[in-house]
Amino acid sequence: MEQYGAMREVMREGKTEARVTVCDVASDASRFGVGALEGLGGEVTIDAGEVWVSRVDAGKPVTTGPRCMPADRATLLSVGSIDHPVASTIDVALTNESLEDAIARAGVAGGAGRGPFMFAIDATATAMRAHVIAGSCAHADPDAEALRLSIDSPLVVRVIGLYAEGAPGILTHHGSNVHMHAILTFEGERVTAHVDSISLAAGARLTLPGAGNPRPAEAR
Repeated sequence: MEQYGAMREVMREGKTEARVTVCDVASDASRFGVGALEGLGGEVTIDAGEVWVSRVDAGKPVTTGPRCMPADRATLLSVGSIDHPVASTIDVALTNESLEDAIARAGVAGGAGRGPFMFAIDATATAMRAHVIAGSCAHADPDAEALRLSIDSPLVVRVIGLYAEGAPGILTHHGSNVHMHAILTFEGERVTAHVDSISLAAGARLTLPGAGNPRPAEAR
């Protein structure tokens, strides 16, 4: 794992300067990541080496990908590999805490332990609240400038996330062990967005690293 920036200093303390060029860390198909652009100017999701970046322009999402843009730099980015992947199907519907619990159990059973590690989920979301950041912390401030997505009917999503216990304010928001982004088609447009809450139908496919792969996050 590599960590650029910390959640508290970026989101709460306003230290939103560029820390890494996204292309430099999305080096191959084993790389996964979640984060935010410098200046909190958009969401960054790395999915098996593909780079999806969503910004807000005149209240609409503007997304680039799957190729990374050389000018895109992140102020906050968690990056890791899913080597020797372990995949499992979750046969029950999940929401928020139960999803975190399922990821935790799979991590222990598959050898990834209690994190930090990256994971991917292919699923049908039955409900989701998400946002594309636009200059300030939309997770904590309901009045922050952001594009907010509200989904209440079934929609196929790809979720890329970080699981880490005991790292609130550094790798995750307070009160959560996960930092998750969704990749989806919303109102006809490809979007990647930060997941605030999500409900998944039974049958979600969870993939995470196998034994011996996770390493402590290395701050940059």
